[in-house]
Amino acid sequence: MLARAGALPVEAEEAVEKLLNVVETLCADKNELTEEVQRLRKQLEQKKKDKTHAAGKPDDDQATPRHSNHSSEKQRRQRNQKRRAARDRRSFKDVPIHEEVECPVDPATLPPDAVRVADETVIVQSGLASTAYQQTDDTSARVKGQFWHTHILCNP
Repeated sequence: MLARAGALPVEAEEAVEKLLNVVETLCADKNELTEEVQRLRKQLEQKKKDKTHAAGKPDDDQATPRHSNHSSEKQRRQRNQKRRAARDRRSFKDVPIHEEVECPVDPATLPPDAVRVADETVIVQSGLASTAYQQTDDTSARVKGQFWHTHILCNP
């Protein structure tokens, strides 16, 4: 097509030559990437085969010894239960109550749609090393289109 177009200006010939070089480079890069994709696909397939082969019956060469250190699900569960039991240091002993404090709430300060729920008895141990800190939390909710906040303060 260029030959039929006749003589081109020098700048156009240089631009076409550079463009052809870029196209050639891109084609070479594309071929390299295609080969890389093929190589990686083969590698992935081989890994899949190895994985499924290892999950099935092993070769005689790769047979694991009968005394291998693989635990069963039952053994794993037993170990985890022992760990949990060791970590659970809560005490359910009777705690002597030294002081009772009533925490009344003025009903006038509550919103009109507030509902009373059952009381919950809480015993707080103070002066012990488990109570060197308090834990706080808060949450928000919309009440009749307004944001309200609930703040919780407790001794762990």
